[in-house]
Amino acid sequence: MSRASVLTLAAAAFLTACAPVPCPVAPAPPAVPPAPSPLPATASTAAVDPPAGDVYLPKDRAGGSPFCFDPESKALRSFVKGYRHEDGDVFDATLLAADVRDLHVAMRRLYAGYPELMQDVSFDVERFFSDWEQTLRHGSPTITFGEGVLRYLVELRRHVRDNHLFVWGRAMKLVRRDDLMFSEYQARRRVEPFDVTQCTFGGVTPVPGTARIAKLLTRTGLSDVTTFSAQSSAPSIDVVCGGQTVRFERHVSRAKGADAHAPTYETRTVGDATVIVVRALDGSPNAQALLGQIAADYAKHKQKSVIVFDFRGNGGGNDGYIYSWVEKAKRGIWPLPHFDVSVTGAARACGEWNDLVADQITYDRVDSVEGKAERETFRAKTPLGDVLGAPVEAAPSVTSVTSNATSPYSGRIFALADAASASSGETSPDELRTALGATVVGERTGGFLEFGNVYPYAMPRTGVLWELGSKRNYYTEPRDGVGIPVDVYLDDDLVEAPVEALVPLLEKLPKNVGGKAAASR
Repeated sequence: MSRASVLTLAAAAFLTACAPVPCPVAPAPPAVPPAPSPLPATASTAAVDPPAGDVYLPKDRAGGSPFCFDPESKALRSFVKGYRHEDGDVFDATLLAADVRDLHVAMRRLYAGYPELMQDVSFDVERFFSDWEQTLRHGSPTITFGEGVLRYLVELRRHVRDNHLFVWGRAMKLVRRDDLMFSEYQARRRVEPFDVTQCTFGGVTPVPGTARIAKLLTRTGLSDVTTFSAQSSAPSIDVVCGGQTVRFERHVSRAKGADAHAPTYETRTVGDATVIVVRALDGSPNAQALLGQIAADYAKHKQKSVIVFDFRGNGGGNDGYIYSWVEKAKRGIWPLPHFDVSVTGAARACGEWNDLVADQITYDRVDSVEGKAERETFRAKTPLGDVLGAPVEAAPSVTSVTSNATSPYSGRIFALADAASASSGETSPDELRTALGATVVGERTGGFLEFGNVYPYAMPRTGVLWELGSKRNYYTEPRDGVGIPVDVYLDDDLVEAPVEALVPLLEKLPKNVGGKAAASR
């Protein structure tokens, strides 16, 4: 089948959507990985060999779709709840080859990044999957996870900048690989002139829009910091600007994930400020119920003249909880931080269903009366359909929102974020900034932003779980890998400081700090 003949309706829609914002150009790739060296014939196999359809509902129960999880599947339950694969785990190569074939079909229909892979003139994605499958079928009878899965996933990531494209257990390990890593470089001073067209950057190319002069908050006040981001892991880079050479050091974050045992949301008063701590935007049913209180507590939050949201360590989930709060605090029209295009229709329905089923398995709700009722309600509202038999639908987003708050907030808002803030933990402070003029303080975030509405896909024979984004977010400048820019950086010893220590420093910040003062150059 030719490359052109598999350009689905979704692909065409996504290609058209690239027009307002230039689509990223992938770097030249290395060659498709050669066939792996044979493993010893005595190697033990870690492959699970259920029937191919066992993980997914039979088509007659899924509206014709082959990709909707079966909540009663014992194999699926073991995959979701079970062991995460290590590099040396060994699979039956024939079973993995069949899984790769199915993954290819699924990604064509479900993954919003597939059209971009097809656009890459240096990469034949159809040939890539064919070679991957054939290498498995005609090579050694067994193959390791590292050689048979991970190296091919890394190759895909070299061609589509999507931190959400990963297999379970590997999200952050992939981000930290030297060959995929993006880093921010800083000089703790004002470097002028600082112009990417006039400076040389020691053999690296700054990510567009990241070269900037911003403010740095220390315990003694504000100073200047000059920064840029690049795909590099070098500890330092010598930048030559206007005849001067300035050494930029790689910023190493001290951020850590939020305490998984602490409440997802809590609020308290610190002096004249309301502090709203949001440690995660998903979790157990109780955790999600607690997140639902954020908007419900707006009347209590707005009583203070300063509100500080703390998203440090927030790994993401559903930023709808923050949108609901913004709708109570904002009156008028506000632009969304990005334009997006989403896979919809039957493909979206299956993705949402799979997310629901995986969540129920994770939190031991899949067999409960409440869990079954939740699935019945979902299917009544969102019928599952034939993913393969109908054209994939793609819908562009709106570009602005009108909020009709009856009691809008007029005080100052700060949003704390760090390098461990990811996905919805990044879009949430960005929403507060766009809608309400919040000042984002901390450090550049994790960089899981250009793809969203991420749903699980299971390789049914080997148990490898993938995440596939169904929504492509188009920003005016790159976000995946580099995250959102903060308006005010925190000094290293303040990045993880208790919020009680930060509130007095934030309240002293000039009202005009950030915004245009820290805009990209």
